[in-house]
Amino acid sequence: MKRLLYFLPLIAALSLGSCSNECNDCDFGPVRPRHSRIMFHYLAMDNNLSSNGRKNVADMVKGATKESMNNGAIVVFYDMPSTNSQLLYIKPGKDGAGQHTVLYDWGENLDSSDPETFKAAFAKTRELLDADSWVLAAGSHGVGWMPFAMQSKYTGNITFRAAADEQSWPVHEPYWEGAGTRALFSEQGIYMDMDEFVAALPEDIVLDFVIMDLCLMGGVEFAYAMRHNARQLVLSPAEVLAHGMPYDRILSHIFAATPRLGQGGVCEEYHKFYLNDYDGGNEFATIALYDCTKLEALADVMREIVGLKESRIGELTNNYIIRELQTLDRYPRRTMIDLREFVDYLYEPETVGGEENEEDAMLLEFDAALKAVIQYKKTTGALLARYGYMAALAVPEERYCGVSTYIPIAEYGDLNEYYWQTEWGKTVYQK
Repeated sequence: MKRLLYFLPLIAALSLGSCSNECNDCDFGPVRPRHSRIMFHYLAMDNNLSSNGRKNVADMVKGATKESMNNGAIVVFYDMPSTNSQLLYIKPGKDGAGQHTVLYDWGENLDSSDPETFKAAFAKTRELLDADSWVLAAGSHGVGWMPFAMQSKYTGNITFRAAADEQSWPVHEPYWEGAGTRALFSEQGIYMDMDEFVAALPEDIVLDFVIMDLCLMGGVEFAYAMRHNARQLVLSPAEVLAHGMPYDRILSHIFAATPRLGQGGVCEEYHKFYLNDYDGGNEFATIALYDCTKLEALADVMREIVGLKESRIGELTNNYIIRELQTLDRYPRRTMIDLREFVDYLYEPETVGGEENEEDAMLLEFDAALKAVIQYKKTTGALLARYGYMAALAVPEERYCGVSTYIPIAEYGDLNEYYWQTEWGKTVYQK
């Protein structure tokens, strides 16, 4: 989930209602406007992040100058509390400064946790506009692949769209009340399933890249699920502070003829913003750039390693994970562990690099596959302070490989049943 460690005041910079019919059901004539690149941003903020969402849009307008946009445009699916859901069209105006108009107004508040809403919003954008390149960004709460309510015994009484009418799995108190599903995009306590999100993506295009401005999405499970839908991903394996991406600073990188996503681009700007500038600097942040075309090779070598080291997984406990391994979440039951630290554990206490053997070669193959996937990674190393039932967390650079994973230990039997259904779980653990 996008953490509200810092409560920003309600932003009055945008007065979106005043132009709600300005471009409703736009008629651009016989030819749709065509841009070099369009970023479709799914801003699902009908929740406690609405003020941050307004600030995100204000920053996009600020950054959408003629110099930055390179004949590109942004279309934001704008879903806030007690307002009509709209598509906002952001691009440079005649004076070269960023401007926004309402591209489409549904005349009602849609449920942004419903995959049909996501599908309809993206389809309407493509119906009204055309582009040589399509990219996707999203902002809301997120918990990666896993059931949101499983995060803690304190997160019960949450409704999940995929299981709202029929409970598919046994209930294991006290971790949830009612069935849970893998979750992202929060609206009034209802969440979308990760697999539903992937299924709702357009089938006729491959996105050039995806930026998920949500917490805990930088897991190998989500990345692997997206491998056929996008070429590259920008994700945070840990929590994202409520401010989210510094959009006014990154648009020139997103809309460059050759997008700059890693070094000298989006990821580096994000890292520098939280390290040096936001709220005085030295704030918590993790970020990474993933090459989706290399994920199959990583899955292949992980399947072999898991097969060789199954007994070591059986020895793991939650207490050991909390005490010894680098986690990226901070809930009572840790479910997002640095992938490289997991593999290191599997190979302890063996020494790699001495006398050559099959396992040494396997670990070297893993390192090569991981390096091919993770194109860039950074962490500020700052402390994320204790918050309620959630522990404090720091992610030092030397213990951060750029991607997390779930470890299906025996005491997580309730959660494992969900995990075997993910594409990564099925492929690597062959369940």
